[in-house]
Amino acid sequence: MVTEEQKEIINQHVAMAAGAAVPGTFFPASDLPGLIVIWATMITRIGMDCGYSFTYDHILKQLTAATAGVGFYFAGGKLFGALLHLIPGIGTLTYLAVNATLNAIFTNRLGKLTSDLFNEPGFDLDTLGKALEGIVQASFNSLPSPSEVKEGYQAAKRSKKI
Repeated sequence: MVTEEQKEIINQHVAMAAGAAVPGTFFPASDLPGLIVIWATMITRIGMDCGYSFTYDHILKQLTAATAGVGFYFAGGKLFGALLHLIPGIGTLTYLAVNATLNAIFTNRLGKLTSDLFNEPGFDLDTLGKALEGIVQASFNSLPSPSEVKEGYQAAKRSKKI
């Protein structure tokens, strides 16, 4: 169950991920390092809200999982965006909207799945790396539904602080 505090953490990171789309639109893949940091920070903050303390090893596992997530994400969404750039003017603007929307949706999806993981009774932080691999694959393995598009937009809009 995602708590209200965890929802706010997720909303903040959804808004940041959507904002990272701007440089990524004009300089392909330039938003990816930012997304890695945004996702790893969100995962850490959700875990800390659940009472977990993180070691360097735990954070390294998160960064590794986030980097793998970026690989999945790049393979799909970014290649589609490159094709949109071939349409002068409107293609770039369309890609900006698509990029921001996908960043928001996948960050929201990742945050909710991570929150569920940390709130699971008996979760062992030492299995974090393996658990995050599954979460990352689940977060990026399907196209977003219309309800997820709406939810991602609303999550970015609801963020009280960034």
